[in-house]
Amino acid sequence: MKPTPVEFQSVLAAEIADFLRHQRSLGKRFLNEERGLRLFDRYLAEQNIRGSAEITAAMGGATMHSPSGTVSCNRRTPATR
Repeated sequence: MKPTPVEFQSVLAAEIADFLRHQRSLGKRFLNEERGLRLFDRYLAEQNIRGSAEITAAMGGATMHSPSGTVSCNRRTPATR
């Protein structure tokens, strides 16, 4: 049984979901990219970002770190650019 997916919650929730749907309609799995986008979405929600104008490139970089240290950027960077 698959776990119920967590809905995106940030100001970019609809755009992220549309992006993933589009990529998957092209036959891409986009599993790693989805994980990176979920981290970014959660970060934006936790930072209480209310508009896309408030999002900076530095915020994308902030999601590249995990509690245990730096995560490989080669999997997350393309999806958060």
